[in-house]
Amino acid sequence: MDLDITVQKPDKQSSITEAIHKLKEAIDPTTIFSVCVTREDMFNRGLMQWKRQKKSSPKNPLRVTFIGEPGIDSGALMKEFLTEMMAGIEAKFFEGGNSGKNLKYSTTDFQNDNYRTIGEIMAVSITQDGPPPNFFQEWIYNFISSGDIDKDQLSKATVTDADLLDLIEKIETADATALLDLLERILGCGYTGPLTCERKEDILR
Repeated sequence: MDLDITVQKPDKQSSITEAIHKLKEAIDPTTIFSVCVTREDMFNRGLMQWKRQKKSSPKNPLRVTFIGEPGIDSGALMKEFLTEMMAGIEAKFFEGGNSGKNLKYSTTDFQNDNYRTIGEIMAVSITQDGPPPNFFQEWIYNFISSGDIDKDQLSKATVTDADLLDLIEKIETADATALLDLLERILGCGYTGPLTCERKEDILR
């Protein structure tokens, strides 16, 4: 995101309010960027439109028009657009349940700069009175807000990837031979230490 404002204490309402206020103050009202979309397949078309706009920055006020519909955006069209975009972002780029969701990792989305784009959309939605991204798991919210990961917050319950959950469960019940059978999958997660039952906690971490 272009706005370099960090929430120092995301667990306190006053700091969140202060950070959002600072973000709003950074908006340049003289540099508007416009998005023109249809109501049909609004999310995918909106994502493409956003990426093409050179002025698609959280610092610039967003104005939305719908193809074939008259009217000037006084805020209502923008809110409708951002509501649809936030719902699409949650459905396409995040996974998890009612307790919160984690970002899906995709090489294709990374190469296509989709992660930067959804970050900009979320920043605009927060600062320009759209819906907030209220679907994060607590650890990912704190990471985005502060840049730090609290490892004490991470547990099996925070894992939303089905393949990783399957691997964790297999490691938990594996004997020495079964651990060796899982070698390739464990190495794929970045663990390079000894593969022994005594080191299960390190492997799982």
